[in-house]
Amino acid sequence: MAVSPCTTPELQDLLPFRCSNTQIQALETPTHHHLFFECGFSETIWAYFAAKVWPNPPLDLHSAAAWINMARNNFSPQARCIIKLVFQSSIYLIWKERNLRIFTSTSSTTNTVHSAVDRKIRDQLLSIQPSPRIQPSFLQFFFACTRPL
Repeated sequence: MAVSPCTTPELQDLLPFRCSNTQIQALETPTHHHLFFECGFSETIWAYFAAKVWPNPPLDLHSAAAWINMARNNFSPQARCIIKLVFQSSIYLIWKERNLRIFTSTSSTTNTVHSAVDRKIRDQLLSIQPSPRIQPSFLQFFFACTRPL
């Protein structure tokens, strides 16, 4: 059985992260920028964790990457490591959620994705060998910034 490719209106119906701020945004094809940093769902995931580590995190992809790069000399090694993990984990799990919504028609709440990001970061921090030179440990620093969900 041949499957016909989706048309643009069909794809619009499948898109999981529609921004309800304006009708125009709901009709536009979302870009990566919109999906990761303008969509309310994604913004709550990124901003929740990023604001716990550093004040006033940017809400767009390019600024966030520059913000992380700029912070090399301004923040502790723990903060630099954790914000990179927050960035990576948020993008990975938002993309995973997008794919689940498109391909399996299932969706998770922001609390579920928050918990998944938190778990992913903690798992990665547990794999880092503690160093006597860096105190507090990365995991201790993360717990000091945000309580586990």
